[in-house]
Amino acid sequence: MHRNGNTQMARKYHTLLSRDASQDGAWGAAFGDHDISSVREAWADLLGQGFDLSELRIITTDDDQGAIDREIRELNRKVGHEVCVN
Repeated sequence: MHRNGNTQMARKYHTLLSRDASQDGAWGAAFGDHDISSVREAWADLLGQGFDLSELRIITTDDDQGAIDREIRELNRKVGHEVCVN
C-alpha cells in the first residue's frame, strides 16, 4: 500500500547487478530501469566489456530504493559478504 493509503500496485524496477572486484566480489548495482529491455541492453554491454555471465545478475523489486538495497544486502549475505549498501 502506498503512503497515501491507496492500494495501487508499486511499479516494478529492474536492477542489473555486477560483482565488484574492488569489494572482494560483492554484488553492487550497475544499472536500473523500469524497462527490462533497457536493463538487458546494459547487461549485454557489460558482457561485451568482458564481464562473465557469473558476474552479472538482474533483480526485480518494487520501485523503492530501500527494496533494492535490501535485496542486494541479502544476496551479499548469502555469498558471505557484509557490505554497506547506501
